[in-house]
Amino acid sequence: ATQVMAGKSLTELGFVGEPQIKYFAVKESVIPFSRFPGATVGLGPEMLSTGEVMGIDRTFGMAFLKAQSGAGSPIPFSGNVVLSVCDRDKEALMPLATRLSALGFSLYATPGTFKALEEHGISSKHVAKIGALRPDLIDFVRNGEAAMIINTIDGSASARDATVIRAEALSRRITLLTTLAALCAAVEGLEARQKDKRSVAPL
Repeated sequence: ATQVMAGKSLTELGFVGEPQIKYFAVKESVIPFSRFPGATVGLGPEMLSTGEVMGIDRTFGMAFLKAQSGAGSPIPFSGNVVLSVCDRDKEALMPLATRLSALGFSLYATPGTFKALEEHGISSKHVAKIGALRPDLIDFVRNGEAAMIINTIDGSASARDATVIRAEALSRRITLLTTLAALCAAVEGLEARQKDKRSVAPL
């Protein structure tokens, strides 16, 4: 880059095509929401990152797992996964839920998500929405029964519950994914890890 600024052309430097690398690199922002009391636990235009980490591996999924681990939010390899997604994401969740189940996770879902899973023949257990019945989702989380929470929002109604769910997950250091894109990457990584747990190479 310095030589280009000094006047050399890319052809002169031998840079005539995209470099072909044999690995994937995933960069992850480190956003310590615990240091921002009252902040919404979600992506937004605010620059809350206090650093970055990078995961490198031969597969994208494993690189994602490493990046999450480095950022302090490791993806669990087993346990109960709570699914609570907005209507817009329900259809796209179905194949991912099937893959999570095949990986050995136990699925728990809030009413709307539970119904969608049931309609697609995917086995899960019902968890009451916040305040509807007791025990509810927050009780489930506080009892230490959730290994990971998948929570997406679409509109103010779902956002109100999401604020409570995400704050609870944060305070109890439970892995929280707020987009299906992140869940897809996590599932891909878990499947890759199941096939080959020795994903290490010298620099």
